[in-house]
Amino acid sequence: FVSYGGSRSGKSWFWATAPRPLFIAQKTEHGWTTLARMNKKEFYEPDREPRVWAVSDHGQMREAIDDAHAEWKKNPESIKSLVIDSITFYSESYFSMLETNSWQKKGSRPEGKVLYGDLGTHMRWLMHCIHEKFENLNVAWLGLEKISEGGVGGLLLAGQTADKAPALCDYWLYHYQNP
Repeated sequence: FVSYGGSRSGKSWFWATAPRPLFIAQKTEHGWTTLARMNKKEFYEPDREPRVWAVSDHGQMREAIDDAHAEWKKNPESIKSLVIDSITFYSESYFSMLETNSWQKKGSRPEGKVLYGDLGTHMRWLMHCIHEKFENLNVAWLGLEKISEGGVGGLLLAGQTADKAPALCDYWLYHYQNP
């Protein structure tokens, strides 16, 4: 799943109601704080609160995904839904790393097209790996909405990555925020 919308539109709340969710969430995202304030009766299993693993960059997120896979392989009942919060954060963090590495390597301004292409390739690879690793598990990528004049915006990712990276996702859910 790709689940996207504006900030505070209910993405995390929605996925907290999924069976046995594990959130891998960026530390400064406010979505996981929603979980702490939710009524326990709203959870799929009221006696089992969603778990949250907080990360601060794309490297920690990758490690957490690997750790989640190891836990799930050992005990498939421990995780029924893996929630990556957020794909926007992950892609921005990865893009910054690409940009920094390019600056250090060349000593000059990096070429945008190459960086965007590398980002898109990496995001498609990552999503494919997760699709393969967590076969038959609910996997949700939460993301912010790209601001658009006069209508629904798309997924907020750099370049053409928003259109190409989530191609393996079966469903796209838009969370409309009523003003």
